[in-house]
Amino acid sequence: MIAEPNYRGKGLGKEVIRMMICYGVTKLGVRKYEAKIGLDNKVSIAIFKKFKFQEVSVSEVFQEVTLELTVDHALQTWLLGDMSFMQEREYQKSRDSRHGASSHLTQ
Repeated sequence: MIAEPNYRGKGLGKEVIRMMICYGVTKLGVRKYEAKIGLDNKVSIAIFKKFKFQEVSVSEVFQEVTLELTVDHALQTWLLGDMSFMQEREYQKSRDSRHGASSHLTQ
């Protein structure tokens, strides 16, 4: 998930996964998640298992493992924990503030 080597091992992948799951649960009502990860990607498998994803199948043909997570009330409480550091902003407004409102194309 984190391609740049200098940013690996700093917990950024874990933070992103947590934020995506929390957004899915609170804003979209998603209760079940599935991750397919290459068998050789031990780091990603370990991160998802820290979030209580369970292994449901292994494909030797595709060399991947399928992990699932079903979010119940207790897991939701654990996942949401202290999310005070997370700030949600509308993408277009955030983009415009970074690049100047006149930088996007108009028709």
